[in-house]
Amino acid sequence: MNNSTPVIFSLILTLACSGSSTDDTSESEANQTQLVAGDSVWTYGTDDVVATTTCSNWVFDCDDANTSCELDITDADNEGFHAMDSAFDCTLTGDSFSCTGVFSQENDAMEDGSAIVLTDTTEPYGEVLSASEMNIVLPITLACEGDGCGPVENHMSMPCDITLDITATLPE
Repeated sequence: MNNSTPVIFSLILTLACSGSSTDDTSESEANQTQLVAGDSVWTYGTDDVVATTTCSNWVFDCDDANTSCELDITDADNEGFHAMDSAFDCTLTGDSFSCTGVFSQENDAMEDGSAIVLTDTTEPYGEVLSASEMNIVLPITLACEGDGCGPVENHMSMPCDITLDITATLPE
């Protein structure tokens, strides 16, 4: 049986954020952040991720060609940011952020010709630690829909949960 982890993990790393201030302080004072304005690509390696899971046969590995260990952020400002195709909406307050969203993709995770829809439901949150370091926590629930889900669900004990605690850096 082919390991579906790389395909599934490529679904997981999607994040986008925007938000507003509700404080009486001026917006520029209330939402000062260290996040670099505009567009940026944050990176991390396998050793930068603490993973816990109820999914069987699941391993996180940045060396896998199907695993993305980058987080692209666009339109960043003191209110929020978007990332990786804007699949998530987030609020940025100071250096802390929280997000909501669902990402799904149809694929052939078991490489047997059966089309399935893998759904990654997550509400990422974290903190900008400095202008070049960010902590992101991704609590994820994986589920599968379609005729080909039986083998995937059995292989990974789906539905299941994964939590990734990532420290990403912004290369200079």
